[in-house]
Amino acid sequence: MIALMQHDDVSSGLIYKLARIMSYNLRQNNLVSSLAKEIENCRNYLELCVMRMGDNFGFTIQCPDELKDFNCPKFLLQPIVENAVEHAFDFHSGKKTISITVHKDEKGITVLVADNGCGMNQEQLLALRSSLMDFRGIDGEELSGMRHGIGILNVHERIKIFYGDEYGIDVDSSAGAGSVFTLKLGYGFPENR
Repeated sequence: MIALMQHDDVSSGLIYKLARIMSYNLRQNNLVSSLAKEIENCRNYLELCVMRMGDNFGFTIQCPDELKDFNCPKFLLQPIVENAVEHAFDFHSGKKTISITVHKDEKGITVLVADNGCGMNQEQLLALRSSLMDFRGIDGEELSGMRHGIGILNVHERIKIFYGDEYGIDVDSSAGAGSVFTLKLGYGFPENR
């Protein structure tokens, strides 16, 4: 309110977005959310990034209205997007963008999170894919020793628990060309069918 009274629109906007994120994180004890709420939380996070980075950063989100009520695990998108913001970008060279695209197919919902960041070399990509394939085999000590990807692995495992082993995260990336994270979500609940 002080920022608003002092006509500090930038600070009040930042505080408002942060408050919305905090409210989403603390509001529900429920582990289930909707795609609409996940997208709104992610949009708030991305808008904070735009305020922080200015013209060096942008994003797009495309989700058909009929898919917004789709049930999904809470904290599905923001960890994937945050990973890109924190690890994929060198903000000293060109505009960085993240796009989120949601579509439906015969097996469920597919969410693509793409960035135009630095990407991964073949060794990094294979290591991440291996971790995704064998996440249940990683013990606590290995997990605590990992520098990157814990959020991605966590989301991957929750998708599998929520929808089944045929669902989860796939990753495509190449050095200098960005990354695409494909989240495959099933029709695990009657409301999603």
